[in-house]
Amino acid sequence: NQLIECIEEYSLKLDQEMVKVATKKIIYSVHGIETNGEWQKELSKNLNLDSDEYIHISHEYNFFPVLSFLIPPLRWLEVRRFKKELEFMAEKHPGCCISLIGHSFGTYLIAKSLNNISQSSTPYFDRIILCGSVLKASYDWDEIIRRHNIKSILNDCALNDGPLVMSQAVAVGLGMAGRVGFKRKHGQLIENRFFTGGHSDFFNPQVFGHWEIFIKKGDVVKVNEKQPVTIIDSLCEAIILYSPWIILIILSLSIYYYF
Repeated sequence: NQLIECIEEYSLKLDQEMVKVATKKIIYSVHGIETNGEWQKELSKNLNLDSDEYIHISHEYNFFPVLSFLIPPLRWLEVRRFKKELEFMAEKHPGCCISLIGHSFGTYLIAKSLNNISQSSTPYFDRIILCGSVLKASYDWDEIIRRHNIKSILNDCALNDGPLVMSQAVAVGLGMAGRVGFKRKHGQLIENRFFTGGHSDFFNPQVFGHWEIFIKKGDVVKVNEKQPVTIIDSLCEAIILYSPWIILIILSLSIYYYF
């Protein structure tokens, strides 16, 4: 299959020369699962950017079901496709500067692709915006920041994000950084913001305006809508945090007593 892919790719190159596009700043957005990325269309309407300087490209990988999200090999296939898209962007827009915006599973595609893409075929990345991230709060951005010279990462979190509780509890290798934030700020390169709301409550003109400021200038509009923590809140968050281990223990005990 790999040989066939190589032959087809070489044949395509012989048939037509790729048309190079003059360098621009590109905003590349990636949606999450169980959606077709309707917010990306609204983003295009709300971003007040000079069309001669910026273009917005939506990465659409069609409907991605929850079952595929829970199976690591199927996630890896989607990462491979997205990585190839980034490599194509580097060839199509040589010297382009890309800012990435990812929601939910899109944040996973961004992080894993940047971690795997070869240095020889990578475009230049500027800033990254994540919202509703399914990455682990302990995710290590060191290698990505160093390799791609990322200027800054904005991580928008929803304090009442229910789907991320399930991501933390049952999705192997994933977590809820889009609910609790990343633990490390990597020398202030990562900024966590906290909003009251759910998994898709970021998509409004106000937040889009914040993103525009961040993309243009790198400035962060501070948002922290956290409330004082109660004992009940602490208990609930602890149960959510350790839910994978709790589920594993319950399953192990159930199997032990059943057999």
